[in-house]
Amino acid sequence: NDLALSNVSGKLGNSDFTFNGFFKNIITFFLFYNQPIGIETDLKSDYLDVDQLFAIGFGTSTGKSQQYEFNISRNINLNFNCDVRELRYKRFHASNLKGDLLVKNEMAVSRNITFNSMGGNMTFSGIVDAQNKKAIDVVSTFKLNDIQLDSIFYVFNNFDQDFIQAKHLKGHTSADVSLEMTLNQNLKLFPETLIGDISATIKNGELNNFEPMKKLNKYLNDEGLSKLRFSDLKNDIHIENKAVYIPQMEVRTNVTTIKISGTHTFSQQIDYHIIA
Repeated sequence: NDLALSNVSGKLGNSDFTFNGFFKNIITFFLFYNQPIGIETDLKSDYLDVDQLFAIGFGTSTGKSQQYEFNISRNINLNFNCDVRELRYKRFHASNLKGDLLVKNEMAVSRNITFNSMGGNMTFSGIVDAQNKKAIDVVSTFKLNDIQLDSIFYVFNNFDQDFIQAKHLKGHTSADVSLEMTLNQNLKLFPETLIGDISATIKNGELNNFEPMKKLNKYLNDEGLSKLRFSDLKNDIHIENKAVYIPQMEVRTNVTTIKISGTHTFSQQIDYHIIA
């Protein structure tokens, strides 16, 4: 009733796989309705196109568009030890991804998954609870090391705002991040559910051609405001109730020293306080 696999390889779309492990209860799973299957395996891959795999596994077509209806079967129990050389999902690109993925009882748990991305490296742990198919709960923690600031804004599409964008930013950040959120079945965020804490340090930062700073030229009479370089920044940022809360921090730049604090809501209501 069990199946052992040794160096079984294949391709699905753009993605490739090599499995070494066991499929448990596989005969009963295929012959009878609503039976569980257990998969314990080492998964190796040179390339995973996650966007395409989601479209194959969860895709539904609506007219000319396609979207996901994500779910985790209650009958599938997975224990993957992953070693992936390259992975892509939309704008996100990762390399040398390694770690464990456990799927059971319509929940997915990742434990200390490490990978390189956005010029640095990251460690990720998280839980996805898909027992309620229309409200998928996600709890995750990240540790970022030397990530390029402009790449973060590019990958996350400027966080759906146009006040400050990837083109304005340079620098490297290291941070500890914890997030809680709820997604719908199409993996779209319910913004009111997002709660996050970010403890970040930014090194060699630049703020380039940022219009609000350029407008200060008439007060400071310094063209350096169009390319503002600042010293190391440290701050603890909180996200809740569809708003980003930024405690006061001192920013020492090539032009002047300023203090900044304020809030920035998801609906682009901005309340920043600047002391120069």
